[in-house]
Amino acid sequence: MYKRIRVLARIVVGALSIFLLLGCALPLPTPDTSSPPTVTAAADDQTSGAEDVTVNVAAMARLGETTQIEIERFVETPSAGYESVAVIDDVAVISAIVDTLDAALALQPRAMCVETYHLRFVLESGATHTFGYLCEGSTESVLRGDVPFLAESDVRPPDQLLQIIEQQVRAE
Repeated sequence: MYKRIRVLARIVVGALSIFLLLGCALPLPTPDTSSPPTVTAAADDQTSGAEDVTVNVAAMARLGETTQIEIERFVETPSAGYESVAVIDDVAVISAIVDTLDAALALQPRAMCVETYHLRFVLESGATHTFGYLCEGSTESVLRGDVPFLAESDVRPPDQLLQIIEQQVRAE
């Protein structure tokens, strides 16, 4: 039995060695240049030459195709979670929300907080995008989402978004 284990261990070590050697010898994959970049960098001449990376959330997530927005609020209950507080079907209100996100918004490091709201955008295709919005217990306005370009970052949305969201929550 001991000899079988030693033989098996040698086979595994040999296979791993070959895998590592081949992995180091293979060329690195070339980046895909067929699609245009979706993130822009804008240099600010008045600062120390630092660049701000910006994204247009509405354009990149196709939010112009939104047919409904559900707003959920974080609640502190024994099972802490999000409860639906408003559903927006009004085209004018949806357009106002999408228009606030149709701008070059600067990416920033992910804030360590629980989002006060979840905004679920339902698109014409049936696809949905969920964004966390506004840090709980803070006045810090952040937006983060389930879209790849916001995977590890936040953006600071315009103040008009908070005004529209609070108005819709009060109306329900």
